[in-house]
Formats: sequence, structure tokens, C-alpha cells
Amino acid sequence: QLIKRFTEEYDQIIIDTPPILASSDALVLTPYVEGAIVVLRSDKTLKERAKVAVEQLRKTHVPIIGTVLNRVKNNSSNYYYYQ
Repeated sequence: QLIKRFTEEYDQIIIDTPPILASSDALVLTPYVEGAIVVLRSDKTLKERAKVAVEQLRKTHVPIIGTVLNRVKNNSSNYYYYQ
């Protein structure tokens, strides 16, 4: 009911869940979402485990609408940022 109420009040809702391979929470919510963003940790998430997570999402027919790669180390001297 809470998700339904939020969808009536907001254009977009982001639900942060535990990792899909560590908990079933994310999969339980799949009937209520329109898409998923896969978050991977650089130098931590193994490629095979990422593939398994993506496959689990595909089985629920939830479209993957994006990915995030966290904790990327940038050692390049060509790195720029805005202040």
C-alpha cells in the first residue's frame, strides 16, 4: 500500500534494497517496480556474480534501466572536476 500511495504522489520513486544475491528483498519488490538500476562496486563485485544478479532480474521481467559503478579509483592526470 505504501508503494501505491507513493506512485500516486510522486513521478519517480527510488527504492534502495540490499544486494540481490544477499537478500530476497529486491526480488520481492519486482512486481511493484518499472525498472532496476544495478549497482556494482569497482574491484569488489566479481563479474560472474554480477551476471547472476542480472540473470535473476531478467527472470522477473524487470527491465534494467541503468548501472552504477561505485568506488572507481581514478589515477589519471586527465581527471577534471567542477567546483
